[in-house]
This record gives sequence, structure tokens and C-alpha cells, in this order.
Amino acid sequence: MNQRERNRSAAYFIAITVLFLFSVWTFIEIVDELKRHKIEHFDTAIITFVQSWISPDLTAFMKGITFFGSAKWITTCVIVVSLLLWLKKERLYALFFALTVSLGTAFNHLLKQIFERKRPDIQPLIHEKGFSFPSGHSMASFVMYGTLAFLLFELLEHRPAKWFGAVMASLFILLVGLSRIYLGVHYPSDVIGGYAAAAIWLIFSLFIFHLVEFIVKKKFHKRPSDRE
Repeated sequence: MNQRERNRSAAYFIAITVLFLFSVWTFIEIVDELKRHKIEHFDTAIITFVQSWISPDLTAFMKGITFFGSAKWITTCVIVVSLLLWLKKERLYALFFALTVSLGTAFNHLLKQIFERKRPDIQPLIHEKGFSFPSGHSMASFVMYGTLAFLLFELLEHRPAKWFGAVMASLFILLVGLSRIYLGVHYPSDVIGGYAAAAIWLIFSLFIFHLVEFIVKKKFHKRPSDRE
């Protein structure tokens, strides 16, 4: 590894460490505000503003967007993407994608059971069951599309394609979160909390991935004399 690559790696790890700490702080702050019942005014104001734009066409669009954060879509993507990566001999990436997204969903269910926040009842446009915090759609979309963006940067050669994928992933994450607020099934703090929890989980998963990758490379790139 040359100096330029070392500098790039150092910048990468500094960036994700800062993002990890910021996400932890954000999640803790939201939980603290929830416990002290000081976030209701913020949530109500945002929901009221977003739902002031309600129209039949926009509602149909948001219902379509919210599907891209649903359990059915996430499960389909996990199966298809993992299978494609496995067939292309990118098995470490296939396992990373499948485990990160699947366990991230389980992490969301655990958090919902811990906080047991009821869903908003201001003007729900669709019916959803279960608890509200953190938003499952927002968290799942952040983890899945964020992981996909990472894979694109790792596996694609052309820089424009990498950045296009990252921009599209970010757009889907933001739109899915907005759709949950618009449709009246989540508070804005549920969405922000979902993003924060997802970032924490994704960065933790990336750390484990890089650790495993380092161990695997070290094991299989030993000189013959080192293996004896």
C-alpha cells in the first residue's frame, strides 16, 4: 500500500468514526427527548407541514415510494443481490450484504420492543401495525441502500457509476423516510431515529467486514515459507 492509499484509508476511517459518534449522539438525544416528552411539538409541526401538501397524485406517489422500504422489497433485494454476488464469486460481499441487512432488520424489531412508542394518529393515510420508534422502513432502507452504495464503490471501476449509485441510494433513503411522515404512520423523530440507528448498525457492520477482510487476506496471502 502506497502513501496515497494509506492517506485515503485513514481519511475513510476518520470519516466513518465521526459519523458513528454523531449517530450515537443523535439517537441518544432523541431518546432523551422522548422520555421527557419534549419532542411532540417538533413532530406535530413537521407532520402538519408535510401533510399540508396532501393530494391524490402525491399520495399515490408516496405509497409507491414507501414500498421500496417495505419488508417484502427488502427481503427480495437481499435474496437477489446476495445470490448474484455469490455467483460472481464475491462471497465475502454476499455474506456481508445478507447479514448486514437481515440483522439490521432484527435490530430494528428489538428497538421497537424496547421503546414501545405508539404510532401517530394525526391523519394516517394507510394502516400500519406495531410500534413506531424507530421507523422500520427508514432504518431498513438506510441499511440496505447504504450497503449497496458501499458495494458499488468497492466493486465498480468507473467513478461516475459509483457516485451515481451513491446519489440514487441517498435519494431513496430520504424519500422513503419522507413517505412515512407524509402517510402519517411515523413521527419525524421516528424517521431521524431510524436513520441514526441504521448508521450505527451499518458502520459497526463495516468495521466487522473490514476486520474479517483483513484476516482473510492475511491468511491467504502469506508467503509459502510463512505457511510451513
